Amino acid sequence: MEIQNPIIKQLKEVVKPRDANFRQKLYVFLVCLLISVSIWLLIMLSKESVTTLEYPVKFVNMPADMVLKNKPDSTLQFRISSGGFELMTLRYLNRRRPVTVDLSNLTVEKKGDQYLGRYETTQLRSLIFKRFNFSEELISISPEFIYFRFDPLASKKVPVVQDLNIEFEKSYRLSDSIKFTPDSVKIAGPKDLLADCKEVYAVNENPLTGVKADMVINCRLQTPEKIEKIQVIPAMAQADIVVEKYTEATIQVPVSQQIGNVRIKTFPASVQITYLVGLENYERINPGMFTVIPDTTETNRTDASAKIRVAESPSFINISRIEPEVIEYLVIKQ
Repeated sequence: MEIQNPIIKQLKEVVKPRDANFRQKLYVFLVCLLISVSIWLLIMLSKESVTTLEYPVKFVNMPADMVLKNKPDSTLQFRISSGGFELMTLRYLNRRRPVTVDLSNLTVEKKGDQYLGRYETTQLRSLIFKRFNFSEELISISPEFIYFRFDPLASKKVPVVQDLNIEFEKSYRLSDSIKFTPDSVKIAGPKDLLADCKEVYAVNENPLTGVKADMVINCRLQTPEKIEKIQVIPAMAQADIVVEKYTEATIQVPVSQQIGNVRIKTFPASVQITYLVGLENYERINPGMFTVIPDTTETNRTDASAKIRVAESPSFINISRIEPEVIEYLVIKQ
């Protein structure tokens, strides 16, 4: 035999046609309950009450010759005494737009090696009443003071270095280093941060692919590690990218027979250098444009082996390999 829950049984009884009288009584009860709750709610909302509202803060007109060092309070709390309707509207229906704090008249004083400023939030009372149209009392604003710690703004000039994302078409490459306009810019910020910033990077937002012709692009300038408190002036630079078609070539170059003041004899006496060069510069290349030396400081031994290092080469080529990479050498005693 099926046993039904008493509540489910009552609900089933209510929806049966023969229970029309009971349903009518239930409807009357529900209407009365709704009226009672509404009256109670109106009474409660008409009473005076106190609440705290929290709003974000936006600072404007910072001292132009200063850099903010600390993180001041980012929210303000307003303790309000008002009617329930108004407080409910402020708490649940109003959008929490930031409160703008104007620091154009902020007094900054030097104390020791620090520059300090203090903003009294009671200055915001008239602004708050005007913005939110309060009809009652603004009891308090917390915090009472907002504190600022500044550093004097320092500046220096640094070079622009390329950090562009470029992919060239096969057999194409840069003809020469990328030229920037301007090639150096001013950076401004706290002195301790500027000391570590030696250059700024030119970056492109979108990678360049399939490049095979000269182009000029605008680049954004940024500090190493994107230090937010350092300002780059100007923030953009123009990059002049000169492209050329290249070919692979080889050349036999003699190895230098001198290490410092010590004469040596190398085996072999020359090496073969394979390099990439633009077609227009192909005929310019000659062995005298290269300086090849053993990469070693061990000159007190009678014989040794060393890797080959190209000390000098034309700026418009890219060396791909050297054969052989290691040579033998013999120190000639004088």
